[in-house]
Amino acid sequence: MTVDTTITPANLERWTRESIIEAKTITNPQDRDAISWDGRINKKSVVFEVGSYRGRWAYQMAIRYNPKLYCFEPQPWAAAVTAEVLKGYRAQVFNFALGTETREAILSHHGNDSATMIGRWPNSIKINVIAIDEFLKEHNPDGRIDLMLMNIEGYEHDLIPYMFKKKILPGILMVQMHGPYQKNRQLRELIDSTYKTELFNYGSVLTAWSL
Repeated sequence: MTVDTTITPANLERWTRESIIEAKTITNPQDRDAISWDGRINKKSVVFEVGSYRGRWAYQMAIRYNPKLYCFEPQPWAAAVTAEVLKGYRAQVFNFALGTETREAILSHHGNDSATMIGRWPNSIKINVIAIDEFLKEHNPDGRIDLMLMNIEGYEHDLIPYMFKKKILPGILMVQMHGPYQKNRQLRELIDSTYKTELFNYGSVLTAWSL
């Protein structure tokens, strides 16, 4: 199904309204735990959302803690929604993907929250990818990330090992995993070898670790 992703004033207003309504509706335990960081996150914190889609989680964090937010979303229309949702908050929205190298890539399933750089599927667009260490060098030179949520439809299996190799270690790492059981288990073992404290575990849906 083709989704209309044309950025018009009417579409942007509708998408923004929908995202804010979704953000205010918490229907399951993982959504509750994903935003419950009292005593850990505050307005001095640096928070990354890698794969923000339409900004629902970032908005929840903004209204609760108003931290310094960095949001990364390669779909132009979704990045525009995230920026609109976060107006007035301490947020920067970047219309590219964070990756292991700076390059151009193909994003499939454009138009929905399953857009992915893994494989070739219908509804593809070209996007920009910026190496995460290059981004940090320019925009956040001390490298501090207090909390990172990563939901990038399979690319976590490339990005997280690269981050660890480059010693990029968020204080809290929260990941949604996409892949077969064995691949997800290998990634968990890698994370467990560095992050000794598991804060919560909803399987591949969402797991959080702390340094």
